[in-house]
Amino acid sequence: MINFIDFILESSFHPQKGESEVVHHVTTHDVDKFHPLTHFGTAQASRHVAKIRVLKDDDGSKKSKLQHHAVRIKLGKVAELHDISNHDPRRVSDALQKAGHITFPQSLEHTRQHIKIREHHEAKLKKKTEKEGWKPENMVACNHNIAHDMNKHIAKTLRKNVIHTIKYENTHEDPGSTSYMITHHSQVRHLRKSGSGVNINLDRKS
Repeated sequence: MINFIDFILESSFHPQKGESEVVHHVTTHDVDKFHPLTHFGTAQASRHVAKIRVLKDDDGSKKSKLQHHAVRIKLGKVAELHDISNHDPRRVSDALQKAGHITFPQSLEHTRQHIKIREHHEAKLKKKTEKEGWKPENMVACNHNIAHDMNKHIAKTLRKNVIHTIKYENTHEDPGSTSYMITHHSQVRHLRKSGSGVNINLDRKS
């Protein structure tokens, strides 16, 4: 297994400021295309997230299934926000509107879209529950799909306003560091072969 810190040192270089940044993300799988409003931050922030999200077997033993992705993102035009501890799309939309990056009518349209999206996915969940019975993983998937579709809608609005990236000062995973959210997968280039992450060994003491 590749050592997480060694890989960071080998992959971290500094592109010209303002054009692109080398950043990091933790997932549970390989990624070919990152979704709109995916978060990226420092190596330390991704390490912190990895420790929080560590998966465990039924007996409580740790699994090393999390993967670290080092990528370069093209920033384009940047909108700055304060860190939002809860990444609920509605809160992101509200923060963007308060900061003047989107208009009030656009924020209102996000609210309308959220209602439509939620009703759509909840109707699908109801049908699935009637067929299969109640399963908590289906509820988790439903909430994930609602957030994903809303993020796509918000990202589309931002790009319409010629905003490509959200930038914020991280106050949680690596306080004081800079984190980003992209609006389109084309902004991201993997520093390893496409979609491939590095397994993180969380049993290693650090």
